[in-house]
Amino acid sequence: MITAWLFGTALDAPTRKAYWLALPDCDREELSTRSPELRTRDAAIRWFLRSALGWPEGAVDCDAEGRPSIAGAATFSLSHSGSRALIATADQGLVGADLERLRPMPGARATTTRRFAEAEQSAILAAPDIDEAFLTVWTIKEAVAKAHGTGLRGALATAIDDPLSQSPRLLSPGPPLSIHPCPASLARRHHLRATIAAHPEASVTWRWREPCLDTHAGAEPAGRPSPET
Repeated sequence: MITAWLFGTALDAPTRKAYWLALPDCDREELSTRSPELRTRDAAIRWFLRSALGWPEGAVDCDAEGRPSIAGAATFSLSHSGSRALIATADQGLVGADLERLRPMPGARATTTRRFAEAEQSAILAAPDIDEAFLTVWTIKEAVAKAHGTGLRGALATAIDDPLSQSPRLLSPGPPLSIHPCPASLARRHHLRATIAAHPEASVTWRWREPCLDTHAGAEPAGRPSPET
């Protein structure tokens, strides 16, 4: 079972301060050297990991492939874009998550024709909105690359069948994965595209969570499941 949590990272001043004060010393020490903008964003993400999910206070580490981990916590993958963030937690197996806010992509057509598989090119270039279609496909590629731990080169090598549907399939390369796009209504409501890549038998529940400071450690955070989950 995988839960995909979407939430905002643009916080008002009182919430921003409360999130910061709620973090363990190891997080505040790590984040204190970042710019104010990045510190606000990353504090919101860390608060969600620690308080909303009730996870341990150990340092956030990355393995050789760049996957984040916290000792004693569930497997997870995270992504952020603009003022939105995505955290996917998995009870077993590989998981990769990617999020992109909808925005103009001046290089979308050129990147598509140079780097993407022929079927992906056809789908993107025939779409009513090329930028939106490009970002949809890109989140799939990045989610797969994160699950496999292959980075940008792996993302560009990933081949996807029927990439703009709600049930795309991974063609190659690497171990088999199932692909789970964010439900259309949730994606439209929050002006984003997002994808989870996970082990073939995985089921994914998507939730949006408003900023909230009254969640107790160990309790499931409040969220509104999308109608499609």
